[in-house]
Amino acid sequence: MGTQEEIAPVVATLRRAGGLDVAGIASDELSASIESRMASLGVTSCRDYADRLDRKGSEYTSLLRDLLARTNRRRLDARMLEAQTRVLHLLSSGAELDEVLTKVVHETEHLSPGVRCGILLVDVGGGSLRTGPAPSMPEGLGAVADGLTIGPAIASCGAAAFLGRRVVVEDVSTHPNWEPYAALGKEFGFRGCWSEPFFSSHGEVLGTLATYITEARGPTEEEIAVVEGLCPLAGMSVERKRIVEELRTARDQLELRVQERTERLELANADLRRLSSEMLMAEERERRRLSVDLHDGLSQTLALAGVKLGEARRVAEDVVTVRIREVEGLIAQACRVVRSLTFQLSPPVLHDLGLVPALKWLAEDMQGSYGLSVVVEDDGAAFDLDSRSETTLFRAVRELLINVTKHASATEARVRVSMELPFLHVEVADDGVSFDPETVPIDAHGLFGIRERLQYLGGKMEIESRNGSGTRVLLSAPLTGGET
Repeated sequence: MGTQEEIAPVVATLRRAGGLDVAGIASDELSASIESRMASLGVTSCRDYADRLDRKGSEYTSLLRDLLARTNRRRLDARMLEAQTRVLHLLSSGAELDEVLTKVVHETEHLSPGVRCGILLVDVGGGSLRTGPAPSMPEGLGAVADGLTIGPAIASCGAAAFLGRRVVVEDVSTHPNWEPYAALGKEFGFRGCWSEPFFSSHGEVLGTLATYITEARGPTEEEIAVVEGLCPLAGMSVERKRIVEELRTARDQLELRVQERTERLELANADLRRLSSEMLMAEERERRRLSVDLHDGLSQTLALAGVKLGEARRVAEDVVTVRIREVEGLIAQACRVVRSLTFQLSPPVLHDLGLVPALKWLAEDMQGSYGLSVVVEDDGAAFDLDSRSETTLFRAVRELLINVTKHASATEARVRVSMELPFLHVEVADDGVSFDPETVPIDAHGLFGIRERLQYLGGKMEIESRNGSGTRVLLSAPLTGGET
């Protein structure tokens, strides 16, 4: 059933009986209408149905009415698709919620001439409705509807939001749901009102689309089709807005937590730098005390023992003289060891003469102790640096040079002191094996401690290492009194 040949007798009768031009009617619509009418009459043959059209004018009218309804529905579906496309385009472009919902209202009114529409949204608590876009509705009606309680017998929208289904009130002046609001129909000029709820993807009622008409009637099939086609887009837009707001709130809370933890971490790091600096200074004081004790105690005692042995050697016999000379040699060696320990613990030159002379002594010590040639360069500028900064820089340079001897396989290192207000810079460079500062852990060779101590002072450390060029470390500490 449905081919052109099968329905040809019916088409011929239609043309003959009423002059109907079926050329503009889609064949599937024509076939569906004929099949529907034949089924309702219990007729199985197209020729028998064509004869009935000839004999009974009412059947002709019924078929035409069915054809018209199908054609109108197809046209409405096409217009509905266009309207949905326009709303979806607006939604996908990131338009604000009010703009999208206003578009839904306009498209509904355009597809259903004679109706006026408005949107009500379920509030955050879920107990009432708040006024949404209603561009063609009187402002006074929106003010009355704002805050409407949600309940099973509250007007049209309150009931629809509560029940989760369409609520139709054909005449607001007589319906019990509208008893408290019956005067509004007369005041604002409407009789019929039906409300269609729209939902989230999880089935939660998000709001309602209210439709008002001046007649006392319910919606037509076409009007129902329109709200059923557009309300899901309203639900989609409201849900999107909620999701965006939830994500924004979650992001703000996360950023706040990150900020709080960052602040706590910065405070902890500041405490760590302070403790590290204080520990360094405490260590330096202890080094200096031990150095003084070695110098004033053991060193002088050894020196006095050497003097006494010298006196004894002058009056002793030859055999004893040899032994005394051996002991004198051991005492001299012990004195050199004590002197070296004294300088390594806390070089007096650092506290008595300052940073640059101490670095030059350190260069000599590195040559003698490790065989590393170190050249110290100074731009000659006088500078004012507190003892804490001097000690921090000296210890850092010593640690870096020891790293060079252990890891860089270098033949030479350079230490250059220069001033660039408001910082004093000490550059330590070598010609040895390079490394990637990004892949080597910062604390691998004591670098973390150096950086933290300098940062506590208000300074910094920069590392540059390239293949074939060795490694360059720049230490910077703030000057205390500028150029002197």
